[in-house]
Amino acid sequence: MTRMRALICRAFGEVEGLKVEEVTAPTPKPGEVLIAVKATAVNYADALMTAGRYQTKPDLPFSPGLETAGVVAACGEGVTRLKPGDRVMAILAYGGLAEMAVAPESETYVIPAGMSFEEAGAFPVAYISSHVAIRWQGRLEAGETLLVLGAAGGVGLTAVEIGKAMGARVIAGASTPERLAVARERGLNAVSIPSKGLDREVYDRLVIEELNRSAVDLVCLAGFMRLLSASFVRAFPQRVLNIHPSLLPAFPGLDAQKQALEHGVKITGCTVHFVDEYLDAGPIILQAAVPVKEGDTVESLSARILHEEHRIYSGAIRIVLSDSFRIEGRRVMVEPQPQ
Repeated sequence: MTRMRALICRAFGEVEGLKVEEVTAPTPKPGEVLIAVKATAVNYADALMTAGRYQTKPDLPFSPGLETAGVVAACGEGVTRLKPGDRVMAILAYGGLAEMAVAPESETYVIPAGMSFEEAGAFPVAYISSHVAIRWQGRLEAGETLLVLGAAGGVGLTAVEIGKAMGARVIAGASTPERLAVARERGLNAVSIPSKGLDREVYDRLVIEELNRSAVDLVCLAGFMRLLSASFVRAFPQRVLNIHPSLLPAFPGLDAQKQALEHGVKITGCTVHFVDEYLDAGPIILQAAVPVKEGDTVESLSARILHEEHRIYSGAIRIVLSDSFRIEGRRVMVEPQPQ
């Protein structure tokens, strides 16, 4: 068996606990490719995953790394689009911080001529996520206003770049002046509203004032681990959205995938809902069902749910921005969408 070096997580905790070790190299299964890694980006989600706080929670030990770039070393049975020697970049469930990584052929892309491995290794997660959400589902138009929260991070910066390239008025938000400086380097006006030392009502009021000054039309939450105040929700009626990895009202709160497995449900999924002041309790806009397979782990189930989350969140944004809905009681009635 081929050996390789990899950054290994043997216990959930801080990233300082990760160690470079020599381990057995993976073998591509049907529909997968084995990549000799040249460059891999480090995402914030990698730190969450190694701490055990990400929606995907692999069995220990594992190597983090949600994307990678390198050269195809081998192809599993059924792979037809790629061949050994191809320069590729890929989206992974995990495993990119290693000398060899396996990826589904469907999530692996040939690197364009002129793009370095370093650029390609940091490209897929951030740019694809932002482009699909903003261009194809959000359908942003020139002259419209786009608010980007976390604008100094990888996805945030790509959203800023894509929004500007499409001719939108882009507003950047970040948690500290230092991070906002990154956005300003890209020609954006930016405002910092530190939350430290402020209670929820005071902080939310300051955010509301700034969002109103900027004429923001929609607020989308993802991984926002705090309840919004009633005053915030009232300030943006039917304009605050959230995504949750279960078929609400089942399994609200943390560790929804683990809850689903422990309860033995046969079908779970994900939900996009309007936000109210309560936990995961607002009217449901869209849901997607994900079957629970025999032998599923939290990690394998989370990966399939995440795929559906990416699909329906952008669809819900399009529904709300186009006002293609009405609310009857707690039911969100969605009008047919143009193809």
